[in-house]
Amino acid sequence: MPAIKIGLLLLALLAVAACSPAPEQKSPLAADEAAGAGETVPFRARLVFDVEEGLPADARVFVYVLEANFEDGERRLVAQQAQTVPDASTTVIQIDVSRAELRPELGYEMYAAITDGQGRVLMSAAPNRAPVPATGLHFENTFNLRMMTVATTAQPEEVFRLPGELALACGELEIIVRQQEGGALLLTLPDAELSLAPAVATAGGRFSDGRHEFWSTGEPGGFLIMPGEPPRSCSPH
Repeated sequence: MPAIKIGLLLLALLAVAACSPAPEQKSPLAADEAAGAGETVPFRARLVFDVEEGLPADARVFVYVLEANFEDGERRLVAQQAQTVPDASTTVIQIDVSRAELRPELGYEMYAAITDGQGRVLMSAAPNRAPVPATGLHFENTFNLRMMTVATTAQPEEVFRLPGELALACGELEIIVRQQEGGALLLTLPDAELSLAPAVATAGGRFSDGRHEFWSTGEPGGFLIMPGEPPRSCSPH
């Protein structure tokens, strides 16, 4: 083809391209919003426990993600997951939480418990807290949870001492916590009184009667675990 014809063809193509409407450009904000819709944030808990504890065949492990408002002590249950107890002594469990459920200005905790078929707590771990990074809700680290046998009684020198009598609201349940001279806790519920013995803990103070458990995190509040129920966050009222 002569050079002049090639030149005229190129000019014609350029003219068509110039007249064609430009592709629609989405703003970065709109693109981010579209990508963020339905996104989840992975919360990972590394559970370490003794597989030789003789757990029953119907034992299950429950893992919880809790919102921790450090200013007023409130903790909201954000997500939970249950599964059969793994054979390995160390396992990682992931819970994908909807980003819409999370608030970047607050911190988050993970908690785990192993229960039998009747919901009795056999092993539990101290809540593990991680602050939300300033860049937003994205967790790179894994929460490490050391599972402790509830029935393991703490030695006298290991007994956690509460600052005094506590009046706590555990969700809709109001309780009074009194520590007795020997270190045990007397929990007064609306319809019952429970005596919980000091138990070995990795952090804070843990008290249990084999069915119910109260875990003080060193703050005025704590966690109350009732058979077959998610942990209740307790704060002063």
